[in-house]
Amino acid sequence: REGLGAYLKVSWPFARLTASPEQLELKVRESCFVFGKHETLQLKRFHGIFFSGLEIVDFRGNKFVFWSFNTNRLVAKIRSLGFKVDERHTSTAR
Repeated sequence: REGLGAYLKVSWPFARLTASPEQLELKVRESCFVFGKHETLQLKRFHGIFFSGLEIVDFRGNKFVFWSFNTNRLVAKIRSLGFKVDERHTSTAR
């Protein structure tokens, strides 16, 4: 799917985001997207109408939003693993 400019928005229980010091892994049904720390271009908070989450932009330009019930905790955990999360918010009003 290289270079398609995909844009995917998902949340638990339909998706699961896991993190280690080396990578983030987003599992969506049968698909699994792995973002190496040095392959991920940008992580930033994302705000929708009712929920917020984390936007992941990979080196191909694909964007993924993982909605979270506790974005502050999610961001803190990802930062504790050495990832940088941009505080400038992206919103659904694009």
